[in-house]
Formats: sequence, structure tokens, C-alpha cells
Amino acid sequence: MHRLVLTAITVTGCLIALTGCSVTTPSGTASVIEGGDLKEIGLAAYPGARPRNDAAGDNKTASLAVSTPLFGLKIASAKFQTEDSADKVFAFYRKEMSKYGDVVDDHKEELKVGPDDDLRIVAVKPTAKGTEFTLVYAWVAERDPQ
Repeated sequence: MHRLVLTAITVTGCLIALTGCSVTTPSGTASVIEGGDLKEIGLAAYPGARPRNDAAGDNKTASLAVSTPLFGLKIASAKFQTEDSADKVFAFYRKEMSKYGDVVDDHKEELKVGPDDDLRIVAVKPTAKGTEFTLVYAWVAERDPQ
């Protein structure tokens, strides 16, 4: 299951370029929807943070839903930037994520909370102008996520 979640998170990054896309096959359906919803991720916005755009100015926030007869998968992600330090972002999200259980903190790049089939991740990257961070929620079940 852990490997499935990691693969799905990687695939989400690749599929964000295909936002607004839906593919249906006899095996199931996959949909990518542009624009993430923090309510769907279940984490509050960092105070003063702005959505992070790519070089072309596009916001890379999206949701992915996959449903098959065997399992369901849903991933929501949102990217942000702030002028604050990575330490401040880590401190905010350590507290914010604790409502879901024990937060795993690698003290360098990310925070995680929850089991592999109901996982929230905050990935943090210090920059010369502050901090970039990505919020991710990944849900996997033996049923359709929709």
C-alpha cells in the first residue's frame, strides 16, 4: 500500500500538466481537476502564504481521483510560497497536522501524518526569498473515492 501511495503522489506531479482531464477505460476512471481545495487537504493555509506558480505563471494545484473495481485513490495538492523561514513553516504545520495524530518530522524537508492509506504530507524547500512548500493529501481505499 505504501508503494502505491508514493507512486500515486509521483504520478500526480506528472498529471498536473493535464488538469481538467478525465480518462475512462473498462478498468476504471482517472480524473485530474485543476485547482486544489485546502478543505479537501484538511490543512489550514499558512498565514500570508501565496499560491506558487511555475515559470509560465500557472498555478500547479490540482486533485487526482482514480476509481477502479478494486480500489479508489484520491490525491489533492497545493503549492505555496512565503517570505518566512522554513523553520516557521515547519512549526506552523507541526501544530496544524497534530490533529491527525503523531507527526513524523525529518527536520529537513517534510512532515507526515497518518497511515499510508490516509496520509498528509507537507514538503518544505527553503529558497533565497523565503520558503516554498507543498501540501498533499493522499487517500487510498478498497472502494471508489468519489
